[in-house]
Amino acid sequence: MLRLFDYKNRGFCSWTPSFLLHFALAILTLRPAFAQQPLEVEFNLLNVPSCRQALVALNSPAFASFEKRPLGECLKNLAEAYRVPMWVDRRVDLSRLVSILGNGAKDPPESKTTLARLAAVAKLGGADVGLVENVVYVGPADQIGVVQRAAVRLHNEIMLHRKAAVKVAKVDSRTLSWEDITTPMELLERIEQQWSIKVDSKLPHDLMHAGQLPSTTLATQLTLLHAGFELQVDCDTKGTFTASPLIQESVWKGGYPEKELQSDRVPVARKEFPTASIQVKGGVSTVTGPTAFHLRLLAIRLPKTRPPSSRTGEDAFQIPEFRAPLERVIGDFAKKLGMEVQWSKDIPENKRKAVITFGVPKAKTIDEILKQIADDNGLTIQRQGQMIEVSP
Repeated sequence: MLRLFDYKNRGFCSWTPSFLLHFALAILTLRPAFAQQPLEVEFNLLNVPSCRQALVALNSPAFASFEKRPLGECLKNLAEAYRVPMWVDRRVDLSRLVSILGNGAKDPPESKTTLARLAAVAKLGGADVGLVENVVYVGPADQIGVVQRAAVRLHNEIMLHRKAAVKVAKVDSRTLSWEDITTPMELLERIEQQWSIKVDSKLPHDLMHAGQLPSTTLATQLTLLHAGFELQVDCDTKGTFTASPLIQESVWKGGYPEKELQSDRVPVARKEFPTASIQVKGGVSTVTGPTAFHLRLLAIRLPKTRPPSSRTGEDAFQIPEFRAPLERVIGDFAKKLGMEVQWSKDIPENKRKAVITFGVPKAKTIDEILKQIADDNGLTIQRQGQMIEVSP
């Protein structure tokens, strides 16, 4: 029995162990009610048109095949081939060598998208990718959702301030470019000048290679610039911008028109994110979860995309330039078609294993691509049934 002094009655009171146990259980039961609620936004960055356009592009088919190439080179080639705006976090090691096979014939469609191919390459380099508005952010795997949430949060704060100041919450976006060997503070000053703002931020010294971003919101630009230093930018009710430590949280809550998320595939998406939720009320679907869950739901009802069509009506493909052994280049296409390769005994092994540089900047059919490989390497390549025959 525990005896405590009762200051109100000026005497001692006794609490039994049973009472203390029930009291502790009650506190634990009520604890979730006092837990911090997820960030809820009124102005959703994912509803900005530029984000939706990027989402469609990133869910279109893509092809990637690299043999022991630096991660930076692979990402750059994919970004250029599929016109993907990209921001690489300063903490990612771009010199790391990576290898990845082309798409297999039995691979599920979701693994063949541009975003999935970028993610597959990034993960080989110990990183991951995530969409921040209309820019693919490449960074540490455990920071993708954190950085995405920081951009969503800042965009909401900027729009709320703008709504309070001028009674109109209009989304504004601008392009951003910088020269080679630019420091983070120099780039921040350029952003400040373009947007006529001042940010209380002291970014450490570093050097950045030349780059550019398409038309993006201020929230996206400031978030990406600060993320590599584990910082975020806040905008208070007075419109003052201040850098602060990056909040290590990825979950947030935002609304979408109910019809936009109506699909029989929504339950499948929810299984991938068991702690996330969707609540429908008054024609609005309120989604709570990491940005990846929000984007996964939005991607379900995207218009169906196909590879570019050739003049013959067959599927055609663009392939970023890469270097790999000749036999692997041909083997990748065989896997895509669910076929096998038969090499003529007259082709020496050193020719088969010779590393070649190959790429298809303009869309071609598989047969056209095989012909290109054959012509470039003095070979004859034909499709016979389920076999690709390679001869001198």
